[in-house]
Amino acid sequence: MARALDLVVNTEDVSLIINARQSKVSTTDLIKYLSNYEQLLKSINYVLNAKYCIGYDMVQVDIEGLKEGSFEIKSKIKKFSVKTLEILFGIFLTKILTNDPTPITLNINGENVVVNVSDINTDRRVVVQRSKLARTANDDQEVDGIAIELEREDGKREKVDITRNELSGIIVDEEDLSNMESSWVHNVTMVIVAPVLESEPASWKIRIGDKKFSARMTDESFLALMNEEKIAFGKGDTIVADLETQITTKEGSTPSVKHFIRKVHKYPRYGQPNNPTLF
Repeated sequence: MARALDLVVNTEDVSLIINARQSKVSTTDLIKYLSNYEQLLKSINYVLNAKYCIGYDMVQVDIEGLKEGSFEIKSKIKKFSVKTLEILFGIFLTKILTNDPTPITLNINGENVVVNVSDINTDRRVVVQRSKLARTANDDQEVDGIAIELEREDGKREKVDITRNELSGIIVDEEDLSNMESSWVHNVTMVIVAPVLESEPASWKIRIGDKKFSARMTDESFLALMNEEKIAFGKGDTIVADLETQITTKEGSTPSVKHFIRKVHKYPRYGQPNNPTLF
């Protein structure tokens, strides 16, 4: 019998700072901050696991103390996994709370993994929890904003301020949120009907079995190879990739169906002319 892998407990120090003018926050709001903060971290972890397989088995937030003056929720994030990532949530928190979609490259076991922050920013769980945290701060006129303080890989600490104006931009009405369902098919073989030879996300015409449809190519690593002119495609070429389908429904509207090619695993590698290596 194969031996089960031992889980490793990794920790990450991240602080959520509430910039209160009068150095006071109501007990009700403080409870909301603590709950929304932890749920937001867990929502981020869910997306990282579901879409990139780099999240943690469990995330636990321990509060170490409150700093006098502005309220600093100094947290130690415990991450249970067989892998070790020193910094993860602090970086994603700053990106998500400032609505910055710039991709992040993580080095995991010597391999670079590019995470599209937009995948996290648009996940319904993250959108809801981010909105709750922002609304709590924005509704209190005595709070100028919040900040995230994290430790970088070089050991230096960095503080990122999020203003009331930025917070108001990420608040959503939960009742107005569309009902979105997401499904994945991994390692599916698809035929390229019409590729888009650009090094940025674009819609490709593909065929799976007898079904033809458009799918947005979002694999940043794959697109980078195209940009370096290391990959060329033609009609009828075959790739193996992970496909996500999002179906969004809203009362009174026709359901919207969108397809995304998230990760390309295999593709034709053309060597000598007229002598391609098919994977």
